[in-house]
Amino acid sequence: MRQLWNSFGWWAGQNAGAIQAISSVVTVVLTAVLAIVTYCYVRLTRELAANSHKQLLLLANPNLAVEIKVASEREVCIRIENRGTYPFRLRNGEIQARDEDGKDFTIRLRELDGVIVGAGDDAQDRAFLQNVKIDKQSVECGSFEDFLYVEFDCEDVTGLVKKRYGYSRIPGLREL
Repeated sequence: MRQLWNSFGWWAGQNAGAIQAISSVVTVVLTAVLAIVTYCYVRLTRELAANSHKQLLLLANPNLAVEIKVASEREVCIRIENRGTYPFRLRNGEIQARDEDGKDFTIRLRELDGVIVGAGDDAQDRAFLQNVKIDKQSVECGSFEDFLYVEFDCEDVTGLVKKRYGYSRIPGLREL
């Protein structure tokens, strides 16, 4: 074994120029490979950054279902369901309608403010119509429910994308 190392040492001493030339070529090839990999990585990163708004919009577009029911003459129940796969946060919810005298009224939905609705989950709130004149017959036949309007803000949990939605039974859910 010692003789093998001695002969290798003698060979390396005799071919030092060739070893330096080979190691220089290997270094150049490895540097070129690293430059190509870095270029591909930069190109991919640039492409991902350019399309990030599309990915964010996909995440931020909730799949909502809204339901409004008048449980009694003085109680309105609102249910907002997340049928999507990403959670969202609700803010600034309010009910808007008209009383029997034709006056507009607004009731804030305080229980929904700041609530995070997970995938497949829902958020509910009730509003009591204490000081509002409502025709009992319109409640019983369901026409009062048709003209109730709910507005609320919906945002992704990071708060980057915020949207405002409005819902009433006749036109359905709309982005404002």
